[in-house]
Amino acid sequence: MSTDLAYLAGVIDGEGTITLTKNSKSDMFRRIEVSVSNTDKGLIDWLQTEFGGSIRTRALQKSRYKIAYEWRIKGANQALDLLKRVTPYLRVRSKKCRAEFICRHYAEVTRRNGRYSDDEKADKWAFELSVLSL
Repeated sequence: MSTDLAYLAGVIDGEGTITLTKNSKSDMFRRIEVSVSNTDKGLIDWLQTEFGGSIRTRALQKSRYKIAYEWRIKGANQALDLLKRVTPYLRVRSKKCRAEFICRHYAEVTRRNGRYSDDEKADKWAFELSVLSL
């Protein structure tokens, strides 16, 4: 399995994104998301089979372009667990720093019940800004 994690890290380093996103405009806070976009459907299917998540197909407007596929894994449980396992294998400095920061701080600023005091909200927003600026 460590070979699969190392391979995934290489794919994330080259074609992937580690970020925080909102599901809707009404969400107060962003969630962890790891995604990979690629035109190779076999690669995207393998990512979903091995690591879970979902696949989205994006047909580009101009017919000369290939169809692009995006594998995404979201949320604290799945995405954070995956980041903890794949981070040691990441080589692109910016992505590794972002992943390490998320792994180190996400749990301490995230409340399981979704209820935040004003100070906790400020800490959560400061965390989000820090991640997005890395």
